[in-house]
Amino acid sequence: MELQCPNCGERLSVSDGQFVRLAQSGTIDVNVVDVNVVDVTALPADEDV
Repeated sequence: MELQCPNCGERLSVSDGQFVRLAQSGTIDVNVVDVNVVDVTALPADEDV
């Protein structure tokens, strides 16, 4: 099943219950990775310095 995102117009298909972007041949596609960020300025200062 092929459809188009109503927000950005990207062509999508549904595979195993997930949306898959349909990219043109030769397009380099990447996967997004979540990264947890720690605010080091909020950590207590090391008093042994």
